[in-house]
Amino acid sequence: MPDRLRPLTPPYLTAGGGRRWADFVVGHAPAVFETYIEPFLNGGAVAIAMMERSADSTFHLSSADPETVNAWQVIASDAETLIAHVREHRDRHDRAHLVAVSERDAPAHLAGMTPAERAARFVYLRGGTDRDGSARQAVAFDEANARRLSALLQNRDVRFEVREFFAIVAQVAEEDLVYLDPPFSGGDHAADPAPNAAAGTGTAAGTGTGNGTGTGPDSLLKEIRSLVGTVTARGASLLAPGPPGGGPAAVYAGWNTMALHADRGDGDTLWANRTLTRAQRARQAKE
Repeated sequence: MPDRLRPLTPPYLTAGGGRRWADFVVGHAPAVFETYIEPFLNGGAVAIAMMERSADSTFHLSSADPETVNAWQVIASDAETLIAHVREHRDRHDRAHLVAVSERDAPAHLAGMTPAERAARFVYLRGGTDRDGSARQAVAFDEANARRLSALLQNRDVRFEVREFFAIVAQVAEEDLVYLDPPFSGGDHAADPAPNAAAGTGTAAGTGTGNGTGTGPDSLLKEIRSLVGTVTARGASLLAPGPPGGGPAAVYAGWNTMALHADRGDGDTLWANRTLTRAQRARQAKE
């Protein structure tokens, strides 16, 4: 199939939230929204699909991890330099090189890199590391996809920002759509590779895994529940993937602000806030 016909996918390897999931979410999202807000940016599969469908909307994509945000900014502004640097890593790829690159995570070392070099390090660690932390046989990185994604980002009103997820309360408004995909969900953050596991450190700074200020799952859930309540009170719509196998999904079921919105039938579910479910019922009543 020619590259131009292939659906766009995340710019680097992620374990969860592929294009099939993104298309499922888009199919159950509001047809029109003012601003799309994603405060747990990772692979961005849903954001990409939304951009392809909604050319007139604004997109605010953020993460608490500066390396994730930097990677997206470079993909948008300087894809060719990024591709050149990733090629250099790919040509030298083996376990020793992967470990050496993963260990260059000290703030002082990252500060000495250009944005494109930092982005290439991030992309390489994602594409060169297997789920168990070992070196993949080949680096996963689609250059044609990166170029096409860069073109899409340049043709949309997209804003990237490093911030904690709850900071979106300062901007969210009626007619906005929030896609909430926290680390415990079944979306982009499901079982991501651990780039620094090759160096024997598990996950580490600069790999795009950190969000939130709490000290554990309970604290994160409380913060997210508060955020959902605020988003709903503002009249904005919210969608969130439900993690497979229960867990936090059972917590969503106990919230009066959330309800099961769609079930794909394979264990993956999509939850919505009260604003969106009420709008859906109103549309169904008119039909």
